[in-house]
Amino acid sequence: MKATEVRIGGAGGQGLILSTRILFHALSLDGKKAAQSQSY
Repeated sequence: MKATEVRIGGAGGQGLILSTRILFHALSLDGKKAAQSQSY
């Protein structure tokens, strides 16, 4: 399986968290796995 890296950047955080949750939900519906990391 080929790995794909997606980076989402921004300021404030809430929009970033929402966008990763939407992305992860779409990936899980497609049977894929994902990992998230965040730092403040």
